[in-house]
Amino acid sequence: MIVNNQQGTALIVTLFVVVILTITVTEFLYETWVDRSLAAGFRDGTKGLYALTSGMEAARAVIVDDFRRDQKNGLFIDTLQEYWAQPAIAIPLEDTFMFATIVDESSKINLNGLITTGGYPDDRYIAMFRRLLRNLELDENIADYARDWIDANEEGPAENPYYQSLPHPYRCKNARFDTVDELQMVRGVTPEVFSKLRKFVTIAGVTVNINTASREVLMALHDDITPSMADDVLAARTELPFKDKGEIKNLPGFVALYPEISNLIDVRSGAFSLQASVTFNESRRTAQAIYYNRTAERADLLYFKVD
Repeated sequence: MIVNNQQGTALIVTLFVVVILTITVTEFLYETWVDRSLAAGFRDGTKGLYALTSGMEAARAVIVDDFRRDQKNGLFIDTLQEYWAQPAIAIPLEDTFMFATIVDESSKINLNGLITTGGYPDDRYIAMFRRLLRNLELDENIADYARDWIDANEEGPAENPYYQSLPHPYRCKNARFDTVDELQMVRGVTPEVFSKLRKFVTIAGVTVNINTASREVLMALHDDITPSMADDVLAARTELPFKDKGEIKNLPGFVALYPEISNLIDVRSGAFSLQASVTFNESRRTAQAIYYNRTAERADLLYFKVD
């Protein structure tokens, strides 16, 4: 009986030791795997960051080269038929590809245009933004709320008193938009509203490029631009891009409107956004940038973000 008890005790001790050793080895192997995974993830993430930076420079070179060719041809226009306007440009890197999409920001309505350079309300842009909101079946008052967000005064329906009364209060910015995402801070801009608006608005540019603007933005230029008139613009530029903004008068209904919209439109672009992504193994990095002040030598960086 004593022998059996001793054997039983020895077996229990042995099993206990085996369990402890198994747990220890398993933890060691797991920690080693985690360390290697983290190191690999950090390596691939860092590699992706450098690749994005290089790739974004390559994408910037595309729009600079476009300007250079326009300069050589003596015709400055930007159209959706040009190389930069492809759905996605594949830029070869060391052992992968970076995919970049270039978008003409001058095809959109500039939120910062809601006030003049002197800080006063710009009725033309406010009216244009109101029309866009109306055409998208959104609250037109958001145009006034967005203006309140960027103007310097404290007068209006969406200033500090409103934002300070929220469950999670914050202050009205009273300065220009730094990003389009910032629009989500403005009164009335819910996630659903923002998802409808985001592709039609920007923080850069002055005039709207009629060679690249969407149907919705074209209709926002004037109360009397009907859906069929906007469609005429889309059809005409697909067949032959506008070389001069005055050519829009050749389309039905635009002769009478031209004096009122001529200062709002152009056939060239003042700003471009770049969206890029690159994947190394399981690490994916994305980046966004906006370039403006384009010349034959450079394009200035207005905004840059890496995720």
